[in-house]
Amino acid sequence: MKKLIFIFSLVIMTQLAFSQTAVTFTDAGQGYNKNATTIFHFSVDNSISQQTLAGYPAVLENCFAITITDNGNGHDLTLALVEDNHSNRLTVMRYFMIIGVAEISADGSNHILEDFISTYVVDM
Repeated sequence: MKKLIFIFSLVIMTQLAFSQTAVTFTDAGQGYNKNATTIFHFSVDNSISQQTLAGYPAVLENCFAITITDNGNGHDLTLALVEDNHSNRLTVMRYFMIIGVAEISADGSNHILEDFISTYVVDM
């Protein structure tokens, strides 16, 4: 019975972790051009801690620089590509996967991570 309760709790926690839309892409709007953009701005609510945002593997620093600032209601997150290439752009998706983000809000709608990346970051 304990194992059953543990498994059920684990499933619920996993669903909650991957169903969050705590991240909003703030650059989206008229005139946005993903191919011309090398700096991406996000607003992150308090459900994701600054430690989580900063807890990425050091190898990602070869792809983009990360700046995190407190905005009172959460954090402002900026990802600036070190070099503008397809691989570095795809690494933006890897970063969000590492910190447990499955959806990102942009232009008033929620996008699953893969759709967000293909729409706003890189042609896949």
